[in-house]
Amino acid sequence: MKIMTKLLMCLSCTLMTGNLMAQSSSFSEEEENVLAEMYDDIRKHADFLAEDAFADIARLYKFKKDKASILERYCHYRELRKYTHNYINTNPMVRIAEKDRIDSIYQDSIDAILIPYNPQITGHAISMAIRMSDVMKIPEKKQSKLMDKALVFARRLRKDPFTNFAREEMDFLQKTLSKKQLEKVLDEKNNLQALLQTEKIWAALDRNHQTEQLDSTEQMTVAHRYYLLEMRYRDIYVGQYSLLDRNLQEIYRRKPKMIKMHEAIEEKQRMAERHKEFEKQQKEKKVGGEFSW
Repeated sequence: MKIMTKLLMCLSCTLMTGNLMAQSSSFSEEEENVLAEMYDDIRKHADFLAEDAFADIARLYKFKKDKASILERYCHYRELRKYTHNYINTNPMVRIAEKDRIDSIYQDSIDAILIPYNPQITGHAISMAIRMSDVMKIPEKKQSKLMDKALVFARRLRKDPFTNFAREEMDFLQKTLSKKQLEKVLDEKNNLQALLQTEKIWAALDRNHQTEQLDSTEQMTVAHRYYLLEMRYRDIYVGQYSLLDRNLQEIYRRKPKMIKMHEAIEEKQRMAERHKEFEKQQKEKKVGGEFSW
């Protein structure tokens, strides 16, 4: 049994990679002793807890199939370690604190696998930067720096889901990535949203019979680029209102034709709504006057 426990420890230490994840990842001597003595009983309970934990991850998050076995092992080692403290600590407060500490250790390791494909765990921009790191040939040391910071943000979000670190995230990325790399990251992050916005506007123009004289490929390409640039500026200058306004005003002067046409349609609709509301108010005043005495 002692050999099995040492094997578990070795595997656990091998799997824990990265600066933050390596901290306190091995079984303590007390945990090892309890596991060696009570392994069959502990594993019987820990297996169910680990299966549930992995099922919850699979239900809530995306990850590469080849990472599934590693995530399962993290869940298994975490539950094994936590369950040993049912035999080590008689004081429930101490026991809970130790289990929380173990949870936090393994959560970093789990998050490190999930972050590239689940931006809601940390900042969306830093998540995309990590996902694109290999493609952009970012050095391993810098990739590790990105992950460490992403894990810091992830812990803060778990503690307070309403915390806002957008400005801090962008400052960090501007210091860590080149200007070109950051632009690639932000454009990739915003690509789908910009495309959907472009398609939405084209559909609105088409409903209003305004597309006959437009080259759809040319106009949608230009509009898509326009929205990418606008979203990029909103990311880069988040919280810096005067800088953001200055840069947005510059691109607003160069709006693509289809966007200007859509804005004209929206303004016409707003004016029609205001006129309709005015007529309604006038009618109500007239009716009210007829019944006054």
